[in-house]
Amino acid sequence: MFQNWNESASRLFKRLQTDARSELCKHGAVVYPVNMNKGREVRVGWIRGSGKSNLCMARIVAKANGSIDLYLHLDPNAGLIGEGKPFRSAFHGNETDRDMGKLNLSESDFPEGVFEWISCASQHCRRKHGIPMTGPQVKSVSPASLVPEKVAKPVPQIDPEEQFREGQRNLRMHHEAERNAEAIQQKKRHVLAKTGCLQCEACGFDFCDTYGEIGRGFAECHHRIPISTLKEESTITLNQLAIVCSNCHRMLHRPPYLTVEGLREILRLSNA
Repeated sequence: MFQNWNESASRLFKRLQTDARSELCKHGAVVYPVNMNKGREVRVGWIRGSGKSNLCMARIVAKANGSIDLYLHLDPNAGLIGEGKPFRSAFHGNETDRDMGKLNLSESDFPEGVFEWISCASQHCRRKHGIPMTGPQVKSVSPASLVPEKVAKPVPQIDPEEQFREGQRNLRMHHEAERNAEAIQQKKRHVLAKTGCLQCEACGFDFCDTYGEIGRGFAECHHRIPISTLKEESTITLNQLAIVCSNCHRMLHRPPYLTVEGLREILRLSNA
């Protein structure tokens, strides 16, 4: 399948496919070849069988310079496609590509946010094509085998009087990507003026509703495009910030690094 790929492009694809954070080939999606770009293109999606078009989530094209072009069908509400966004539009009149974005990746320019963006594509395509929003389907397994045996685990012996040292002072020097406090405050002012509250965009939690006056005007701001991927001269817009509660913010920064919309979908399904 990859005989026409150079070593650098092959390594990049392997990284996309095997990284623990990646959902490129999970939830039943597989890699399949297509007769395009002189054998240097593969696609990822769901195979539907003979005579039917496959459901594509991603296109990966190996370039002669060792980089790859990653095409993803992305949720239009995620704000990832367009000028100043990670992806440029790959829509050229074909209606099936209206939600497709294109991003070039190389070994020297590989933003870690790519795994969050792949997750966004996976969630979006499974919703769009009616694919169950669960893990990979289990085949030929009896229901009983899915129930784990209850094994008694030894209770660890813990001394509640054990003492732990706290309060040591350490000098740490590191580089940190700076967050623009004014942008965050502007986002909060904008949402307050528009909706009258700061409700979490993932779960709907409102600090003021729960804690009263002490929670008024409090919320956290999530950068939809990870700060670690931005260059010093990068700019952001308020649409690239999301109002979230503290719990959801922590979950957004845990693998597999979901989008706000992806986390909202998980919460919707868990409460269904």
